[in-house]
Amino acid sequence: LCMGREGPSLTKHVLVDSVHCSGDMLQLASILHDTYGLNVHLYALEHRYYGQSYPQFSDGSSPVSNENLRYLSSRQALGDMAHFVSTAIHDGGSSFSSNVKVVTFGGSYPGMLSAWARLKYPHLIFASVSNSSPVQAQLDFPEYNDRVAYDLRDEAVGGSDACFDIFSVGHAEISGMVSADGDGREKIAELFNICG
Repeated sequence: LCMGREGPSLTKHVLVDSVHCSGDMLQLASILHDTYGLNVHLYALEHRYYGQSYPQFSDGSSPVSNENLRYLSSRQALGDMAHFVSTAIHDGGSSFSSNVKVVTFGGSYPGMLSAWARLKYPHLIFASVSNSSPVQAQLDFPEYNDRVAYDLRDEAVGGSDACFDIFSVGHAEISGMVSADGDGREKIAELFNICG
């Protein structure tokens, strides 16, 4: 079960060629089917408030009103996932079927959802794969920058010292523009075509 996230709408291609669902999920599905002869089904859930997934309110109010944005949360997304698993996969039953094992997948924020789904709903989620997921997020997080720096240099994932240097110089230039007096922020907005 691919946990959806912030980003573009899910399309019919999401399970074969998408930023939403990782290659890990597809590779595991292939191994389970080809090696063990298991019947594997892949699903992807679009996160509420992204793509076409907006809740409808009985009073007809807008889902994006300040009052209704309280329903845009990881807790609500996990509830949506549990409802889907209970109704669509387990035919509305509340007990976990021994014949159906649900594994959640995700990276970054969807990885957080994947891990939390297993933690919060162990009766529904057999296992989870959570990649690059800051499940204990913190405001000042230098370890994240250290990891990104390492990856920018790592040739195994397409990085290099030159790539790191380009990134470092660009980051320093942008930081200087943000902190400088004058029109630095406006220049950044123009450079990145940011609409106000």
